[in-house]
Amino acid sequence: GRHLRARMEVDNNMDLVFQAVDQFNRAEHILRRREDVIDLCRLNFTAGCKAFSNKSSFQEGVEFLEIAVNIAAQWDLWKYDYDLALDIFCTCARYEAYVGHLDRSHQLINVVLEKAKNLADKMPAYFTKMEILAIEEYAQDAIDLG
Repeated sequence: GRHLRARMEVDNNMDLVFQAVDQFNRAEHILRRREDVIDLCRLNFTAGCKAFSNKSSFQEGVEFLEIAVNIAAQWDLWKYDYDLALDIFCTCARYEAYVGHLDRSHQLINVVLEKAKNLADKMPAYFTKMEILAIEEYAQDAIDLG
């Protein structure tokens, strides 16, 4: 994992990024230092965002983000790296909506609305919620047409 990470930072090869993060995820259970856990959250967040930005695999992107969410929740990342936790949860909520996991997106939005310190930090969650409500309304229209 560390060897792949070193190459990842030099090459910026997407396959290498995903392989390195996957290797670190396999070792997540042995991490003891908060700094290592925060770094693993950041790596999963980066991999998830890269998967979406390069349109390589939306589902894989969501999986990396969900790993970051789960680790962040387990280690109470909101307390130790608020900005990273906010980015992870808001981004994961948005991408979950994009792949059609609307219930999961609502759950993540609720966490953001509960944990965010101010209205400005809550705004991305509110925007995603508005997008979901629009999607759900159109979905109901489609059902009504059927």
